[in-house]
Amino acid sequence: MSERINTTALELDEQDALSSENARDTVISIDHVSMRFNMASEQLTSFKEYALKLLKHELYFEEFTALQDISFDIKEGDVFGILGTNGSGKSTLLKIIAGVLEPSSGSVNVQGSIAPLIELGAGFDMELSARENIYLNGALLGYDKDFIEQHFDSIVEFAEIEKFLDMPMKNYSSGMVARIAFSIATVIIPDILIVDEVLSVGDFMFQRKCEDRIKTLIDQHDVTVLIVSHNNEQIARLCNRAAWIEKGHLRLIGNASDLCSIYGSLGGRTGSESSEQMIFDLLTRPQEKREAEKPAISITGNSPTATCAEIIEWAWSDDDYDIAVLACDGCHFNALLANPIAGALGAPVFSTKPNFLTPLVEENLCQSRPTKIILIDSEATAYEMAERLKRLPWKPDIIHAARENESMYLFSARLIEEGARAGLWNDEVAIISMHDVNGALALTPYLYAQCCPVVLMLPDDNDVARTMRYFEDYGSKRVIALDESIEHMVEIIEDEYDIEILRFSSRAAVTHLKDVTEFVWNAIPTSNLKTLLIASKTHTQWTELISSGAAAGHKETAIQFFPSDNLDEIVGSLRQIEDHSGEIDALLFIGEGLSSSDQKLLINTLND
Repeated sequence: MSERINTTALELDEQDALSSENARDTVISIDHVSMRFNMASEQLTSFKEYALKLLKHELYFEEFTALQDISFDIKEGDVFGILGTNGSGKSTLLKIIAGVLEPSSGSVNVQGSIAPLIELGAGFDMELSARENIYLNGALLGYDKDFIEQHFDSIVEFAEIEKFLDMPMKNYSSGMVARIAFSIATVIIPDILIVDEVLSVGDFMFQRKCEDRIKTLIDQHDVTVLIVSHNNEQIARLCNRAAWIEKGHLRLIGNASDLCSIYGSLGGRTGSESSEQMIFDLLTRPQEKREAEKPAISITGNSPTATCAEIIEWAWSDDDYDIAVLACDGCHFNALLANPIAGALGAPVFSTKPNFLTPLVEENLCQSRPTKIILIDSEATAYEMAERLKRLPWKPDIIHAARENESMYLFSARLIEEGARAGLWNDEVAIISMHDVNGALALTPYLYAQCCPVVLMLPDDNDVARTMRYFEDYGSKRVIALDESIEHMVEIIEDEYDIEILRFSSRAAVTHLKDVTEFVWNAIPTSNLKTLLIASKTHTQWTELISSGAAAGHKETAIQFFPSDNLDEIVGSLRQIEDHSGEIDALLFIGEGLSSSDQKLLINTLND
């Protein structure tokens, strides 16, 4: 698999947009601009050392190309955005347009005056007061003293520093410095305003003020604006046109909204050109060529626990439950242990803090009033929570399953034994590595739907007595083994017992999640309506997924993990959705892990 970021040009069909653009004057013309820098191949610590190396012809440089043959025009009245990953040459291009740098080759022609907001605060003397720095910085930007005096009050008012005017700048926060710099730089009305990541500094109220001032310059004074930002939504909201530069190459130029959507799914991701082209085609395919839209919804609470509660509301909206299972959100092991128990009892799995019952969870419990609540607590930190549950008005029976002075492996084996005595399980068991978060969570709908208990293991767990006893006493006929790091345990079972072993190895990271999802999909009976749950493949989202396995198992569906950074993995995930598109009637996006661009890509895949 290729690990490089593609830099070849892409093209949007924009005939209508181009014809309207031709009617407006060009204010910035960038013609085959390249920029190369010489980087020293070794570190020199003094001028003497540099001079000696130079005289001896031992001074060597490595050439770095920051921009490679960039050409495009910006029309009068455009609000033009430039996107690209770090180190792609965006700021270098702005400095060339502003006249700060001279390109190595090519040319830039600018019609009109420029106000460059490239490095806010450059030229401030931190020992001087804000009052003195306003005059100093204004002079550096080309304003005379009379002009600064005329606009002094408005500069101070916008920056909101009236009380701190005579305080040395070294005592200012970085946000306050940015306020002053932005206020000084935008006090005039230029023909062209150049903004480099300015809208990402300061607090959100200041960012909003910056946006409002820029909008005023656009709407009331027809200022042409050139903006560099890493914020896709900001570019899509403010700009009508945009360009995507990647590692010094111009990749795409066009309508800002369309380009931001494409950049959101392709920018900075590695993988083959064929995978990138497939994704690009999906994102740009005309709407009229798609079938009727299938619905897509998003569940995002104001916290991971709230997201889990809303997922339960979605899954059990038409069903009652007499038993509820609560899993502490301290680690994902609780979700793995809770799902088979909940599946055997037809119960939802709620996420909870070990010492705090979230109001939304409590509200759901009060509405359903389950007669029994099972609290899964592998970290043994939820004793106060157990007491809190006992004080619920209808006095449910509380079972607190807490890990005692034992390993996680022995705790999970003990739960298996207790569940087996209660007749909860079917004839299989899952052995899961405690390191494999995404693979384990992808398996949870199966654990729920098939009442398949879990043994949690670390690679150095060697005491298999408990698991052996389970096989002997309760007649397990199949082992599902997740992750090769516990292969030694699987081999012991295979040697001593005539039992089926189903292995999922995480050595091949690209296929591991795909294989687990496919297994779950094929194992769960097809229902009349199948809503596929979509989560991002990140280790930070698991707290939002504690309830998802139970919800997917209850709804007879699966959880699809969407890769975050590799185009080939993304295509594999999309093709899996294509293969099952006839069974999928809707998509449900969980939490905030997926960008709007990736959501659009998944929706387009399903509807194509």
